[in-house]
Amino acid sequence: MKRFIRSLLTSVRHRVKTETSRMPFESAFKDALGFIHRNKLDGDYIEFGISTGSSMVEAVHYAAHFGKHTMTFHGFDSFEGMPPPTGQDKEESWKEGDMKGSYESVTKRVWAHNYSVKFYKGWYTDTLQEKHTFVPRIVHVDSDYYTSAVEVLTFLSKYPLDGVVIMFNDWFHFNGNPERGEQKAFAEWCVAENIDAVPFGTYAGKIQSFILNRRKV
Repeated sequence: MKRFIRSLLTSVRHRVKTETSRMPFESAFKDALGFIHRNKLDGDYIEFGISTGSSMVEAVHYAAHFGKHTMTFHGFDSFEGMPPPTGQDKEESWKEGDMKGSYESVTKRVWAHNYSVKFYKGWYTDTLQEKHTFVPRIVHVDSDYYTSAVEVLTFLSKYPLDGVVIMFNDWFHFNGNPERGEQKAFAEWCVAENIDAVPFGTYAGKIQSFILNRRKV
């Protein structure tokens, strides 16, 4: 496992496209939508952790820019803020209720862009229990915690993943420690699910994206 993590992070350092724009979402989504446009890939946008809806609005903007008018947007959030951190997720900068967004404000903001958008309100322990009828193509994980990232990635295992672009919003949190947070959850998941993850972009020292493909076993 540790060898895999070191290999993954070394690959990230050597192959990243670094972006320092004021709004890292802008370049991240432009690149992700551009990739699926060039490769003629269809599917849906899935976001885990919506907060105020800024990232989803940016994704909708670039879907329109690249002519992906049939793309459906799916958002999972409790709309109660972050749950209390437990175990290795305990960290002074986060507390219960942080990153809370208003369901009414977010839905109004996103629906104004005339795309098909579906929201799943509730904790992951409830909303991720069933296989939903969508086809992941771009996945934005803003779950912050290791435990939440594990729930999200376990859920994604049910779906075809070849050519999926996955973005982690808090990849470098916990001082960039690969044994914590989203990095740890992702490395473990790639090993367990035989996933090849090609580093695609690093944005504002915050967001890390990958292109996924399952290894043939």
